[in-house]
Amino acid sequence: MTVTLIFLAGTVIFFLYHFWAEINILNVFEIKYRYTVFSVILEKYLIWITLIWLPVMVGLIFIGIPSGPIIFWGILLWGPVIAFVFHVLANLFSTRYILRKFSAAAKESPMLEPEMINLLKNSELSGFELALWPRLFLALPPRTLDLFIATVRIETEREPELLYRTLLGTSLRCGMQATWIYAVINVLTDFRPFPERDMAAFLFASGALLFSAILVRIPEFVPGKRAMRKFCLGWIGETVLPAKSPESLSEFSKTSEQNIP
Repeated sequence: MTVTLIFLAGTVIFFLYHFWAEINILNVFEIKYRYTVFSVILEKYLIWITLIWLPVMVGLIFIGIPSGPIIFWGILLWGPVIAFVFHVLANLFSTRYILRKFSAAAKESPMLEPEMINLLKNSELSGFELALWPRLFLALPPRTLDLFIATVRIETEREPELLYRTLLGTSLRCGMQATWIYAVINVLTDFRPFPERDMAAFLFASGALLFSAILVRIPEFVPGKRAMRKFCLGWIGETVLPAKSPESLSEFSKTSEQNIP
């Protein structure tokens, strides 16, 4: 929900910026000047700011602060590629810590609420499945997913394989967010020679983020097996029906045939 609000707020600010600039309410050149001065100051003290911001960033990601503001400041400091890499690695570190800290303890004293534990049991998801595709659902916080994995993880699910799947899912999630934020910055500052490319990137990333935000509510489009769709239905509060056995299906077909006139 928080990520969706950040996305909508950024989109509204983006359009208000251009609307106010057209009717001369907003001084675009003043904003570009302030942005340039701010960028020069960041470059001048980049090493010291990095030494301060990097541990703060890791701490904010570890406690589950939404990624939008963190990626935004990372892009201002290091550019989109380095900010993306740092953000993915910080998420991977957080996942690794939670798996090592809570996987064994989750069986004895679960860290989740009973409703969440029942949801995981009813959906019958494995740790491997939770490590990849749910990362694309912006409605699911990453640290909550880590606790889900720690709760359902079994001994045969090795940590390197779980982290590899987490790396793929986190890369896709952070890639969409970083692309959108970087496109918004480029369109607002308008320094690049081909603004239509930035606008295209903004529209593409906006569509991807919007679809990712509502994907958990559209189980028919959710990638993965049936267990993933059952999990999404349970997350949004829908009743999850148990799978019918072959015997029950055959009895249902016989009953239907008898009822045919």
